[in-house]
Amino acid sequence: MKAYLFDVDGVLTDPQEKQVTELDLFTQIILRLQRGESVGLNTGRSIEWLVERIITPLLEKLQDKLLLQHFIAVGEKGATWTTFDKEGNMHYGKMEELTIAHDVVEEVKVLVEQKYADSMFFDATKETMLSIEMHDGFDLDMFHQRQKALVEDLKRLLKKYKL
Repeated sequence: MKAYLFDVDGVLTDPQEKQVTELDLFTQIILRLQRGESVGLNTGRSIEWLVERIITPLLEKLQDKLLLQHFIAVGEKGATWTTFDKEGNMHYGKMEELTIAHDVVEEVKVLVEQKYADSMFFDATKETMLSIEMHDGFDLDMFHQRQKALVEDLKRLLKKYKL
């Protein structure tokens, strides 16, 4: 029995476009599932993001949903996941004990919206972690410049909250 475990960013998805651009990847995943092999995704992305950009397109190409009982997607560095039962129904899980203080989340969100909205956004789909994402298609070099300034602002917040 074989199992395949894939990272998502830069492996299954284009890092700048943030989506699967090599559509044959879906065919390759389906072939493995048809052979009864397990396929897993492991990423820092949210399950909502995975469903939108990988799982839904995979489902559209998959003729037999029962094959999904050998598929798992793990998000937010292991804190969230989705699996499928023998009937092909999706089930969601989350480590409820992992949280970030609401005040910290709100202050980071406001910071990004007020100062960095030109290049990035606060990822509200995350349930157990904070993520600030580059706008899809934004220039990577320009993003890295903006990211350096953001890091300094986040360091100040960490000191403020004694984190």
